[in-house]
Amino acid sequence: MNKQKVIRFLGILLMVFGVTFLDYDQPSFSENAKAYIALILGAVIVLIISFNSYKK
Repeated sequence: MNKQKVIRFLGILLMVFGVTFLDYDQPSFSENAKAYIALILGAVIVLIISFNSYKK
């Protein structure tokens, strides 16, 4: 498998875990820091890998 596909898949998994761990009753950052960090990090990874693959 291509290395970029694996990294993109891990980014998608981070976003899925972020959505799963998000507490919708209390959406503040202090209560859901790990979930928001996972969402942001996953989105950044997917965007960077996607941009690099389209650039080629």
